Amino acid sequence: PATSSLDVCKTHISGNSYNLTFILNVKDGSNNPIDLLDMPTINITINGIGKGTFDMSRLSAGIYAYTLEGETLTGSTEVNATAYIPEQNSCLSFLEFYHVIGRTNIPDC
Repeated sequence: PATSSLDVCKTHISGNSYNLTFILNVKDGSNNPIDLLDMPTINITINGIGKGTFDMSRLSAGIYAYTLEGETLTGSTEVNATAYIPEQNSCLSFLEFYHVIGRTNIPDC
């Protein structure tokens, strides 16, 4: 079966200001990257405030990313994100929503 994973990392700009990069990996049952026909989208919430829904970009085969720029982060900042993978075909129809829930300890990119 196909699998996907969503994660987030941060890049320091200045002070408490960071860029947050969300990365989505999509692979088939043999762990090979799957290129999607349509770009996935991501919905981002920070400390309960919706930042919006954005189109992700293809970085390489099966890897998609979106960077949210200039966010203020503290040790207790909670970042939530949901990536939506549009249905591609019958064999990928079970790839729907993937979540990053409640990340407060966000690693550096």
